Amino acid sequence: MRKLVLSLLCCGALAGHGFHSSLASIDYVSRAHALQAILIVNAGDLETLLRKQSGRQIELDRSADAGTLTAAYVSRSIQIRSAGKAIPLRWVGMEVKTNFAYLYVEADLPALEGLEIRNSLLTDSLPDQVNMVSLRRDGKGKPFDCLFQQGSDYAAVKLSPE
Repeated sequence: MRKLVLSLLCCGALAGHGFHSSLASIDYVSRAHALQAILIVNAGDLETLLRKQSGRQIELDRSADAGTLTAAYVSRSIQIRSAGKAIPLRWVGMEVKTNFAYLYVEADLPALEGLEIRNSLLTDSLPDQVNMVSLRRDGKGKPFDCLFQQGSDYAAVKLSPE
């Protein structure tokens, strides 16, 4: 499934960007009791959204406050709960490469039990946006994959035992 979504991300970028999608690759690092995530989004779509929200010109790789604006938006759009309690995300940073923005976040998480995730990145401005989340434990094993669209609720994470 991951290869399919990556192919769709690339096809959307190459074919006039008629497909709106993002990919979140999340790893639960047991020894650190932490989630580490890479979110891959279309840079142009993110810039358009930030321009609308801020009311001014924003360029991800040139605007001094692009990271701050993006971090605030990500914290509103990616929600993680453990046993019903909200888990705050820590902004690590961002890279812009060609047409994509790579957003890095992490969160302290004592255990995976009762973990729920919601990803509404760009669905507020792009009704056809599809967000895939793929979560693994310690970078191995079968991932938990789920898709989010406009109006999607939380998904309960189910990972196979180590």
